[in-house]
Order: sequence, then C-alpha cells, then structure tokens
Amino acid sequence: MWKIIAKTKPDAELNFFSAAVKQFAKDEDGALTIFGLYMLIVMIMVGGIATDIMRHDAIQSQLQGTADRAALAAADLDQTLDGKAVVADYFAKANLTEFLKTPVVVQGGLNWREVTVEANVNMQTYFMGWSGVKTLPVQVKSIATERVTDIEISLVVDVSGSMNNNNRLTNLKTAANSFFDSVIKNTVDPNLGMTSVSIIPYNQGVNVGPTILKHYTPSTAHDESQCIRFTSNQFNSRGLSTTNTINRLAHFAWGSNNFNPIPFGWWECVPDPKIHIMPFSMDKAKLKAKINGLYGNGNTAVDVGMKWGSIMLDPSVRPVIDKLVTENVPGSTTEKVVNSHFSGRPVSYTNQENMKVIVLMTDGVNTRQYDLKNTYKFNNSPIYYSPSYDEYMVRIGSNPSNKRWYYPNEPETVYWNGSREPDNGEFRNFKRSDAIRLKYHDVYKLYAIDDVAHHFFLDAGDTNLYDKHKNARTTITDNENDGKADANLNRICNAVKLKNTVIFTIAFEAPTDAEKEMRKCASSDGHYFDVDGTDINTAFRSIASQINQLRLSQ
Repeated sequence: MWKIIAKTKPDAELNFFSAAVKQFAKDEDGALTIFGLYMLIVMIMVGGIATDIMRHDAIQSQLQGTADRAALAAADLDQTLDGKAVVADYFAKANLTEFLKTPVVVQGGLNWREVTVEANVNMQTYFMGWSGVKTLPVQVKSIATERVTDIEISLVVDVSGSMNNNNRLTNLKTAANSFFDSVIKNTVDPNLGMTSVSIIPYNQGVNVGPTILKHYTPSTAHDESQCIRFTSNQFNSRGLSTTNTINRLAHFAWGSNNFNPIPFGWWECVPDPKIHIMPFSMDKAKLKAKINGLYGNGNTAVDVGMKWGSIMLDPSVRPVIDKLVTENVPGSTTEKVVNSHFSGRPVSYTNQENMKVIVLMTDGVNTRQYDLKNTYKFNNSPIYYSPSYDEYMVRIGSNPSNKRWYYPNEPETVYWNGSREPDNGEFRNFKRSDAIRLKYHDVYKLYAIDDVAHHFFLDAGDTNLYDKHKNARTTITDNENDGKADANLNRICNAVKLKNTVIFTIAFEAPTDAEKEMRKCASSDGHYFDVDGTDINTAFRSIASQINQLRLSQ
C-alpha cells in the first residue's frame, strides 16, 4: 500500500526565512551590547598584559634584590665563609634556589674580591598567552667589588686651653681611639692597601717637631722653636716648599714671671714632643698613645692647623716622608720614624687608588697669634753676659764714652697698684772682661718680654729702651679685630677642595662664629658636624663610616 505524505513547498520556506532576516536587520535592539562585549574583551586583554608585566617586574625586583645582597655579602673582604656558599645561602633563605645560575663567579686577590651573581626564570603568563606569548624571561645580574684602596688621613685636633673644659679633651680622645679602629683595616700586608693617619695637634700654632722641620729650610735665628709663621699668600697653596726659606716663630714668652726662668707652658711654641706632628702611621697603638698624651694649652689658630693638615697630604711633603722612612725615632736604634710601607707617600692627587681626607676639629674661634718683631728676633741685643761671674750687664746711655754699666740682680719683684719695688741692681764703670754680647734670641729664651724690659732697662732708668722692649712682641693675627685667621682658613680650605680631598669638620661645643667657619670649610653640609659632649663619638663614627663607603665606591 502506498502512503502519500504531504510536504511544505520550498518556495514558501525560503520566503519565510528571508522575511525573518530582513526583520532582524531592521531591528537595532542589542547593537551596543555586542560593542560592549568587544570592548570588554579588549580591556581584559590590556589589563591582563599589565598584570603579567607587573608580575614580571615584581619577580625581577625580588631576584635582583636577593642577588645584590648576596653579592655584597660574599664580596666583603671581612667575609670568612666561601663566597659561593654565601650566595647559595641567601637564595635558599629567599626560596629562590631553583633560579640561581651556577656556578657563581668569585674572583679576587690580596686586596680585592669580586663576586658575580646571575639568576633567571621563565615566568608563565596568564593573559599574554592568548596572543601567543606563553612565557616572559626574567634575568638579573649583580656584580659586587670590594677593593681596599690607599687612604691618607690628616687628623687635625684642637689642643688649645679651652679643651681642658667640660671633659672635651677626654671625650675627644675616646672618639679618636674608636676612629683609628674603624678606618685602619690593615696593619700587616702593604698589598692589602695602606691607610695612613697623620695627627696634627694645634693651639696658637703647630709644633712641627725637629724630626720633620729639619727637612725644610726654616730661618736660622735659632732652633728651639719648631713652629712656622705663614704669610697670607701661603694659605693659597696646599703644600710647602722644602727648599724655600720659611719663617720660624721666635722662641719666647710674653708677660712676666718676676725675672725667673720662663715656665714650660708659657712658650708661644711649647717645645714638647707630646704635641709634635705625628706623620704617616698605621700603628693603632701608637696613634692612640699620641692622642692620649695630648693636653690643652694656649690660644687657637685653626688656620695654621688646617694648613699643616693640607701639607701632610700634599705631594710636596713626599721627600720628607721618604727621608723619615730611613731615619730612626730619637732614642731608638731600630724603630723608624715612618714605616717603610709609606715610602712614596703622599701620592699624587690624580692617583685613582688613593683617597685623601682631612678631619678638622675645633672647640672655638680663631683668636690671636704672636711673634717677636724682627729687630728683637734676629739682631744682637745690648745685653751682655759673663760666664765666669754668671752676671748680666747692660750699658746705659748711647754715648760711647759713657762707661756706666747696669748689673741687675734677680730680685723677687713685687707689683702693687701698678708700681714696682726698687731692684737691688747696681751701676759700675766697667764690664767683665769675658762678657759676651747676647743675641736677642739668647735673652728671650731665658726671660719673658716684660721681665727683660723691666729688669734690664726700666730699673736702670732708660725709659726709652724700656718702651721699645716692652713692645717687642708683634701680633700676627687678632681675628676678633682683623679677621685675618678666618680669611686664611677660608683660603686653605678652598685650595684643598680643588684637589680631590675630602674635608670633614667638627665644631665641638663651639660658639656660633666657629660653627659658621667649620661649615664653610667642610666639603659639604653632610661633611660638617656640630656636637656636644660625648656626641663627638657619633661624629667620628659617622666620618669613619663615610670614609669606608668612599673606599668601596672608588
């Protein structure tokens, strides 16, 4: 049996579908929704890429920081552990061991160590993979080097009388001792780099000491004083010629000691080895002994202290140091003044393996400096001395035919309300046959200025000679009134800064004017310290730390 099934006409179906499409094309509902979907997809892609990039940067930062810390620790010359083990330990503690590239490269010699650390990882991306970037490489590299360079330090310290106040000198000594421990890294092998420290104590001047000064050309009026009187122009230069004649300060004391010999501490340049310059040493024990032996006395001449601090770093002093390397310490048959390792020091300013540092400290402003006028410094005096009779005598009057001689005794002169008791000197018509005419230097190294004027001339009735000898002293600087010392300090500080020398300054319980000058002299505000009391320890610790950082950055 045949079954007939009815069918829809094809033309009718096609007409129905075409009508539906046309109706959909005319319908605008949902158009913005589709656009929004496209934009959302784009935003997700962009945000995803940014997320992957941020993840990449975070991983790189973590790897780089770990590599840097590990390299620095392994490169430290004080590090006693194996460098590769140190690096591995840092990465293990950061859970990054799988990313450390091995082998870690460790190189070095006696005075240097360099560590190279590399790490890498292929970071799986979350979103960038949609565009075919499945991973992002993260690669880091860190190289750390520590090299002990040669360091030359001038430690210029105030030992004026005011340093005896408020335990200042005691606090300075404590701070300086710690400073030596911090900056002197090696005292055995010169191949490890040599740190030298020169100690320059100063008050109204700097007592260079005969060991150093004999290698210069000081004026020859005498050899008792080891202090040099600089001209203003000499503060414009860092060094000091060993061949040009320099002006030695007179050996004298002003005031009166009742015609008694001059007390030790009265000298304008006290002849005490304890306050001589100590040149180029790396012996911490000797440096500490030097500092611990200092004492306060006299006025303040920061400019002169700074000048000698500069000289001890300038190549012009190299011939002196080379000679001191071959000379024995006075009283010793074996110990040299300067260790032979320092032959050829100070090095040139352009030496890349060297660093020059001045640490300048004061507790006060520049005050006054004195000397004798040239007439009373170099010439013969009118005073005679008889060795056989142990008598002094002076001829009174300018007439050659006048044979009157005044013989002063050594009375205990009493000053009362500006008057003087009569002396027991006497006049005679002769002089001793063995009488020797004295140079002024021979007179002033025995008696103070006022005593010479009074006992040799005023007591003899010669007021003219009394007035002249009463004013035998001359003022080199009187900073409060003429500002010369501050100007000199400014000159030498500026000259030093021109030649790759770092200047640290410390104003220690100092007045405002001193703070101002110390700040100006420092290499920068960061190199200036204003401290009180035991805080001077903090200043010296900070300076030592900065020196060691400079050492590493060279």
